[in-house]
Amino acid sequence: MPNFFRYGLPAKTLQENLPNRHEVLLFQGVGTERHGKGKEVIPMALWNRMSSGSYMPVPAREVLINKEDGSKRVLGSPTVLDRVAQEVIRQELEKIAEPHFSTNSFGYRPGKSQHMAVAQCQVNCQKYNWAIDLDIKGFFDNIDHRLLIRAVKRFTTSKHILMYVKRWLNAPIQKRDGSLEPKQGKGTPQGAKATLRTLTTFL
Repeated sequence: MPNFFRYGLPAKTLQENLPNRHEVLLFQGVGTERHGKGKEVIPMALWNRMSSGSYMPVPAREVLINKEDGSKRVLGSPTVLDRVAQEVIRQELEKIAEPHFSTNSFGYRPGKSQHMAVAQCQVNCQKYNWAIDLDIKGFFDNIDHRLLIRAVKRFTTSKHILMYVKRWLNAPIQKRDGSLEPKQGKGTPQGAKATLRTLTTFL
């Protein structure tokens, strides 16, 4: 197998980012004891499909979470295999984008915590006598896919990253009744690792 297909994933990237078989099976609480002798099939199948560019995401399952105001927050629960695939791309994109983030940015960043964010706020309070408190209403539901991809392209032109991000953005959501809901060029479910990283990059 060649190290790099035209639209596939470099073998070196998979070697660096693909979790070992035990880490793969621990996603969503899936234990190795449930898979027996076939437990090595998951990473090998993923390796082959991602490196050839033939991996296609399965629709994420819709999960509704109650909010304090009585409304529902829609989460997308990916399959075990899709979580691992997203983790591979997330880690690669993270390495590229991380050096460009502001020192005041803490959301979904490695080695950052809410305590560090509070400490930075204390530092900023000594410098400024004003603050802005805002929330982007319906951000996950309404983010424009074209703008999101444009933001990712500012950091990388890697064909395999752009291709897989587009596929995850366009993958439909499986509703609770089993029907599929298309994205129609906007929105992404909360809970997807790759899209969380791309959204952080967009912001």
